[in-house]
Amino acid sequence: MTTLSQPSRIRCVTSAGRHILSALLALSGILIPLARASSSPPSIDDALAHRLGAPFRDHAVLQRGLPLPVWGWCATGTQVTVAFANQRKTAQADKNGKWHLHLDPLKATRTPSSMMITEQGGERLEIKDIVVGEVWVAAGQSNMEEPVRNTDVGKSLLKGIEKRVADGQESRPLIREAYP
Repeated sequence: MTTLSQPSRIRCVTSAGRHILSALLALSGILIPLARASSSPPSIDDALAHRLGAPFRDHAVLQRGLPLPVWGWCATGTQVTVAFANQRKTAQADKNGKWHLHLDPLKATRTPSSMMITEQGGERLEIKDIVVGEVWVAAGQSNMEEPVRNTDVGKSLLKGIEKRVADGQESRPLIREAYP
């Protein structure tokens, strides 16, 4: 079994924390929900992992509430099974070796889960520490590399969240920020 981990330039949040990024991204002029992208492929030793779509890496945040596309490449005609969040779906690679399937819409989660991808020949890949929630990509100038917690706007928004959590108005959000 193979596991993998890749850095990313994406800031990810679930449920209550999404207003932080919405505000910050609105300031930057970019609001793009997305599954999760990777800045570089996994090591060449991870043969199956190297053939998966970019969003599928350890520590991923997958978009809630929409059919979730999962894709990759393998030998022509090979069956691939994806198991995640009590779902199990199978696809077959086309003449170009590409396979693609959709998981049913998922609810936001705070508890990490694993996704198991199995090829017909028995090769398996486990992607670990996946949560489901709101996913946003921020792109722009180099100053966007700054963590939310280090910006004036971010500090103000986080302070507001802490107050609402302390007052019992909302639960603490799970916020994942990923950098290269």
